[in-house]
Amino acid sequence: MSVYEALNIRTYINAVDPLASYGCNLLSEAVLDAMEEASHSFVRMEDLHRAVGERIAEMTHNEGAAVVAGTAPGLMMCAAALMTGGDYGRMMGLPDTSGLKREILILKAQQEAFGGETSLVGAKLVPVDAGPRQKEKLRAAIDDNVCAIFYAVVRSEETLTFEETLEVAKQARVPLVVNAMSQIPPKESLWRFTKAGAEAAVFAGGRALCGPASSGFIVGRKWLTDAILSIAPPKHSIASIANIGREEVVGLYTALEEYLAGDDFAAHIQRTEELLRDLRHRMEKEGYFLCRRAYPGPVGQNYPCMVLEILGAYSAEALVEMLAQGDPAILVRRTFNEDCENGIYINLFLLNDEQVEIVLRRVVECAEKLTLMN
Repeated sequence: MSVYEALNIRTYINAVDPLASYGCNLLSEAVLDAMEEASHSFVRMEDLHRAVGERIAEMTHNEGAAVVAGTAPGLMMCAAALMTGGDYGRMMGLPDTSGLKREILILKAQQEAFGGETSLVGAKLVPVDAGPRQKEKLRAAIDDNVCAIFYAVVRSEETLTFEETLEVAKQARVPLVVNAMSQIPPKESLWRFTKAGAEAAVFAGGRALCGPASSGFIVGRKWLTDAILSIAPPKHSIASIANIGREEVVGLYTALEEYLAGDDFAAHIQRTEELLRDLRHRMEKEGYFLCRRAYPGPVGQNYPCMVLEILGAYSAEALVEMLAQGDPAILVRRTFNEDCENGIYINLFLLNDEQVEIVLRRVVECAEKLTLMN
């Protein structure tokens, strides 16, 4: 009996995305072995953080790097460093922000990409409603209370591009931090934003990188990553709420090594594109869906997804629920309106050949049942 069976927990075939709500991605044998090895010895965490940060900076062509306990803690730590200018005493005193510039501008269309993590260190997020080519609106929002601009790489045509945002940040001499959570692949993302002029970019460890779910990392200017590491756990600072163990630090480092040594998922992406072409007509012949390709993925992923537009009278929510409650249980996501008002995404990128067949068979079976019911 597996541990999940013992706990009476349902397991799923994940055709959505490596999301935190489903435990992120699956770990490779190399990552699991490295984490187990790390668990057998004690180290000074400060030494481990420094050594791994230096290696990651070198591997990703950046000045500095720091491993953190996920994307949200990474953004929180960036906010702490940028508000204080990296002053150790002021960072240790957070969330007291008296006398500090504490406002961080974000674009309104990207608001969902930022939670309340920055407020934990006393920063205040200020949404700016700047649509495409409306750089002047972002520029006008910058005043003496602004310490940074945070930009999220998400799928949206209703806001400024990274290049437009960076241009404003450079002109105003305001640091720009990029939430690049879903921007692996391609591996060039690991240095593209910072080489262009962003102060830092923050990545998730547990998504397509296939590192530990509770990990992430920051790449960028050395002063900033050094400041972050200066208050990182086990220091008793505001960062203590985002502690990360030696196993996760080593696991993240190993996953990044493995990823950079590989083919950057080029073959995997090509396979996904070929599957989409081959399966489109097959699915449409069933008579329940119109099938097409969506790129980038629904939250800005750099790989395509299959969109199945429902032709019947039932809702996408009903299909999502029936698949999740079936045997095997399958996770899919309903479409966003810009792709389709009533349909589902299937993320073929995550599935092996056997799972592809299982998912498509179950989708058709559920569609047939729901059609008869309606």
